[in-house]
Amino acid sequence: MNRGNPHNLRAAAAAKSAAAKARAEQGLRDMVRRGDPITFRGLAKTAGVSLDFLYRNTEIRHRVEQLRDQQRGTPLWGCSA
Repeated sequence: MNRGNPHNLRAAAAAKSAAAKARAEQGLRDMVRRGDPITFRGLAKTAGVSLDFLYRNTEIRHRVEQLRDQQRGTPLWGCSA
């Protein structure tokens, strides 16, 4: 039984993840431009990605948290004003 080419499967998974990341980044830009509240659920809906993907992707997760905190007026750690 042929289980497929592991290299091709890894490449396909990486491409799918990269496409989801690009959609999430574009979704964040769109939400900021429109002045939408930045939330994980809102981004998941806007970008067509899962909540799990957003929470697991450290870079996107930090960006959402940062933008959400800025909208709330929460001071960012390490900033001196």
